[in-house]
Amino acid sequence: MKNLNTELKPSEVTTILEYMINQNVELAKQNHKPVAINIEGSAGIAKTSVVKDACENLETHHYIRLNVAEMEIGD
Repeated sequence: MKNLNTELKPSEVTTILEYMINQNVELAKQNHKPVAINIEGSAGIAKTSVVKDACENLETHHYIRLNVAEMEIGD
C-alpha cells in the first residue's frame, strides 16, 4: 500500500475532523464501531489545537488527548 502525504491547513483539518466525528456518532447510533482517527506530525503544528477546535465547534467534550511528549518509558 502506498502512503499519501497531504499537507493541510489547521482549519481544513478541523473541518475534516468535525465531519468524521459526526459520522462516528451516526455509526454508534446504528451499533457500528466508529472509525479511529490518527493525526501525526512534527511538534508544534497544531495537532492538539485542531482537535480542541473541532470539539468546541461541535460543543462536545468527548475527545481523547494523547501527547507522546508527555509519556514515560513503559506507558
